[in-house]
Amino acid sequence: MPAEVDRNETDPQPGAKKSWKKGFDLPVGASLSAQRQVEVMTAKLGSTPERNSPFPCEQHIQDHNAELFRGESIETPADVAFRALQQTIAGSSQVQSRLRLIRSFDVLEVKPGEHVTFRLHFHGFLARTVVEAVATYLVVPRSGVSCRLLAKALVCYGDGWAACFRPAASTALTHYFRRELLKIKGLAEGTRPGPVAGIR
Repeated sequence: MPAEVDRNETDPQPGAKKSWKKGFDLPVGASLSAQRQVEVMTAKLGSTPERNSPFPCEQHIQDHNAELFRGESIETPADVAFRALQQTIAGSSQVQSRLRLIRSFDVLEVKPGEHVTFRLHFHGFLARTVVEAVATYLVVPRSGVSCRLLAKALVCYGDGWAACFRPAASTALTHYFRRELLKIKGLAEGTRPGPVAGIR
């Protein structure tokens, strides 16, 4: 009777070729830029530990039935990324008026250099779909010249007819956080923002 062979998640699959990072397989004929391969590696190796990290927003909501999580690698020191985060939050009213979905937010907790936690308030169909939502931006140093910026939102969606709009609400919130992370990333990597008086 042939022995069973345990296949690791990183073992090559039939018809796959090795990328330049061991254990990351690409379909035959596919190729990725070096930058994209690093992003794939980060997503595979960093996703679960990052999602399982404690986020302060977990202490500011009684009940929730959905989680949203996104992360971006930023090629600047963590303190520069945090100042860019401060600057983005301080100027967020302009973004809110353009989106017409995010009405305002209340800053609940700030730890300088590490995280900002806030409660979101909504316009339009999100106001009728979301009962409560709190989120945390968390800056995680990776080296002296780079860091990870993570966003986690805990959302309580309404029941009944409001549940029909839940997929659209989830998409809108996901796009919102993705856009905000990319804005903070661009600000941090493109400039070195000075101190901001918006939050402390």
